[in-house]
Amino acid sequence: MKLQMYPVVVEVTETEEVLLGQPDPSGEMGWLRVSVEQVPFLVDLLEQARPRSITIAIIGNRTECRRGQEVAMAKLWKKGRGKLGFLQPLLGRWTAEAETPMGPVRCTRVFEPVLGGSYIQLTARWQLGPKAGKVYQELALLGTDEEGQVCFWSFTSDGKRSEGTVADVTDLHKEAIGFEAPMPAGLARMVYWPADDGGFIWVVESQNARGWKRFVEHHYRPA
Repeated sequence: MKLQMYPVVVEVTETEEVLLGQPDPSGEMGWLRVSVEQVPFLVDLLEQARPRSITIAIIGNRTECRRGQEVAMAKLWKKGRGKLGFLQPLLGRWTAEAETPMGPVRCTRVFEPVLGGSYIQLTARWQLGPKAGKVYQELALLGTDEEGQVCFWSFTSDGKRSEGTVADVTDLHKEAIGFEAPMPAGLARMVYWPADDGGFIWVVESQNARGWKRFVEHHYRPA
């Protein structure tokens, strides 16, 4: 697949490498091999060098869009191997800050392999209120059930528990990772997708007759 960033062409190979090309004064095409992760930064540099906005198109499709739309970038997240490999982009320690009706909230999320890599453990800590006087915690395991379905099992400091299964949430973002779970009020889902700054967006939504209603959204960055 090739992406054209006027006057630059980006070719994404089958191995997820990227060839960045630009014609020289003689018309010959020069190529530079870069990683997928570098593409957003290269696009930013090119845009800064040229006042005009960069138009991006999939060659042969004539579908054009402005920089920043999903088709403009190669994949931001690279998956690992195995059943849980798609969770690899989430591994690490992440923090987010947001304003809520209860006041400011700071949340830390840590994803790490446990039990020999058979599960991914999520440890989340919410500090709520002006002085972070209230703390809410979650411990969850993500793994496969007896039928090989990827699931999660969550336990929280208020004594509640929930469980759910991996779900298709690409209506929010083409690289989104999400899970759905039945809750007392109906079906809910939590979704993660990559942000341009190297972090990710996390949302929680509940389903109603009109579709999905969002009631939490955080922007997480590496801690």
